[in-house]
Amino acid sequence: MMITNWNDLSISKLMEINAINELHCGDEEKNCRVAAVLAGITYDELLEMPLSKASELISQIGFLLEEPPVVKVRNTYEIGGIKWRLTKELTTAQYIDFQGLYGAHMERYIREMMAIILVPEGKKYLEGYTSEEAVEILGEMSVPESLGISSFFTRRFGKSIRRTLNLSEVAIRAARMIAPKKDKEQIRAMEIALRTALDELRSLYGSLFSTR
Repeated sequence: MMITNWNDLSISKLMEINAINELHCGDEEKNCRVAAVLAGITYDELLEMPLSKASELISQIGFLLEEPPVVKVRNTYEIGGIKWRLTKELTTAQYIDFQGLYGAHMERYIREMMAIILVPEGKKYLEGYTSEEAVEILGEMSVPESLGISSFFTRRFGKSIRRTLNLSEVAIRAARMIAPKKDKEQIRAMEIALRTALDELRSLYGSLFSTR
């Protein structure tokens, strides 16, 4: 069945569409490839269709130009036959894994972010399952739901993460002042890495990670 709205579009399907947008080909080919993804068929299958049928499918991809709807964040989500619970307080392991997603293309890792924020009901983070398994299952979450959770997460935990990084930066700077000369370069490198992380967070989330 053709996907014709954001609520029916999964994160994994959106990743496929984003990959198409990065291809070095014309807009007509991109539109055909996107329509094939949304219709659940291969690109070759679409090419073999009568032009009238293919044009009908392509005409239904326009919703991608609209903003996804805002949906209310829930405490639990049923995905892949599993009930997933929204994290209320980050564990150290989740915090470390979230830091690993820092980068200029964090939007490519929405599935990975969901796999950090959502935990199967009755389990601890990564207890009895792998992050790869969680990423595959949670890739079926709808785009509006994932964007709502992402926004909630950055609002809820952003300031505490920023404070942790700031405090770490202060501690490292103090350590550099009293450290033996042979260790100063290594400590200086750690300080630069922390500043880079903060700059990336401010770039990604704006005022949420401002220094004020």
